[in-house]
Amino acid sequence: MGTGKKEIKKLSVTVWTDFSESNIPDRAMVPTESGGDSEALVYSWKAANVVTGQNIALKFGIAGNYWKTVSRLFYYSPIAIFLFLGLILLFSTAKGVALHPMHYLFIITGFFIFYLLCSYLVSYMPIIAAVLAALVVSTSIVVYYCYLIKKGPDIVRISLYGALLFQWIFSTAFFVPEHTGFIITIASILSFIFLMKTTALIDWENKW
Repeated sequence: MGTGKKEIKKLSVTVWTDFSESNIPDRAMVPTESGGDSEALVYSWKAANVVTGQNIALKFGIAGNYWKTVSRLFYYSPIAIFLFLGLILLFSTAKGVALHPMHYLFIITGFFIFYLLCSYLVSYMPIIAAVLAALVVSTSIVVYYCYLIKKGPDIVRISLYGALLFQWIFSTAFFVPEHTGFIITIASILSFIFLMKTTALIDWENKW
């Protein structure tokens, strides 16, 4: 009925559903009656001589459906990448670890592999398993590369620390939607405190 304004002489629709969580989507027709219990819900639309351009629709809350969560995770990926890059840059500068721009490119690419791999794995396995697998692969690549460039254990340690903060904790936060912002804030604060402690005695005048 949402394709255009129509006059309906008699409308009588009843929907039974065993989804305990359901609601009426935006721009859909509001039911005239609704009721039920924890096992089933009943919605009724009844009217006479009504003109409407609205559809009759229900939106279900399906347990374990994390597709919207994962899309939000990917949407905010630039923030995680920016914070991770900032952590590596400040730490390497403070510790006098000379990293070439190509080093940063490979490290960031390894970090981004999480989002690239996860976007495909979700089509082959449960979403939680896909996220965990992509996290393990991406973090392993980043840490392994930092080991290969032979710049010392500090850069290996900070790459692992950064991945845990800005990949593992950030990703976990999106699966707890009511606490996402708080968890990300705590992770960012911990990172900031770590940088403060690490760089407090650095003579920045001779670093830049």
